[in-house]
Amino acid sequence: MKQHELATILLEKARIEELVAFYEDDTIDVPNEYVAYAANHQGITILVYQKDHHGAQKVVFQGVNALQEATIWGAPIKKEIKTHTPTGWQELAPHIGSDEVGTGDFFGPVIVVAAYFNPKQLDLLSKYKIGDSKKIDDEFIIKIGPQLIKDFPYSLMTVTPEKYNELVASGYNLNRMKAWLHQGVLANLQKKYPSKKIPVYIDQFCTPLQYFKYVKGHASFVNNLHFETKAERQYPAVAIASMIARYAFLTYMAELGAKYGTTFPLGASGKVDAFAASFIAKYKLEELNKLVKQNFKNYNKLI
Repeated sequence: MKQHELATILLEKARIEELVAFYEDDTIDVPNEYVAYAANHQGITILVYQKDHHGAQKVVFQGVNALQEATIWGAPIKKEIKTHTPTGWQELAPHIGSDEVGTGDFFGPVIVVAAYFNPKQLDLLSKYKIGDSKKIDDEFIIKIGPQLIKDFPYSLMTVTPEKYNELVASGYNLNRMKAWLHQGVLANLQKKYPSKKIPVYIDQFCTPLQYFKYVKGHASFVNNLHFETKAERQYPAVAIASMIARYAFLTYMAELGAKYGTTFPLGASGKVDAFAASFIAKYKLEELNKLVKQNFKNYNKLI
């Protein structure tokens, strides 16, 4: 089992200076007026807040083994430990979570969604069979999608294929693109639920250190951010986000199919290659370019 820990300590100026010097190589940029210094050391996020009215500064450590790291510097005045098991919901208190869809599909957009869950919605988890959207039938997703977006607060961002190709051409890789989108939707939702006590979970696709490097310069800051692999199996908000994202993606593809009088195949298989070739024969390559992610191997087979 894995434990995610959060520890808070108070340090005086001299000790803060020692801490900053110690983590100098792990420094990250966090766009938050209340944060005086931030670092990510071996997956542990360290935030040094501005001085409080007593002159001491609050330092928060969060991540796996954060408690051990914090005690190097001082005795925690606050600590929280959560044990994660492979199955079952690990968080049923109010929380926010995000997930994405479309990253493995040659045709169509990349969509990222953040959703909010609170205990009053507990009965909806079983009613809507909330879980990992990749394991749920698309027909069921389409059926309950309208109800999901009605019952659960969410934020959604879409990168169309044309915008995707533009970003790739400007130097973005997929993970950087996803990081900016996750940061955006999480920040949007956190503005509606600003309590710092509400944890935020992201379905991890890169290391926390790399994530913070990707979002350096982003206009929004996300408090209390936790990175978890297979988060959609542990946190209802992430699972809800994954289902809403899937619903939005399927709706987008259905509308695209209606426009061209066809059904676009999903994924990036040989079946997709054959469909793309027939599409080019009918509509030309220029039209296909508007609908696909051009950095996929599928594209190189066509040109």
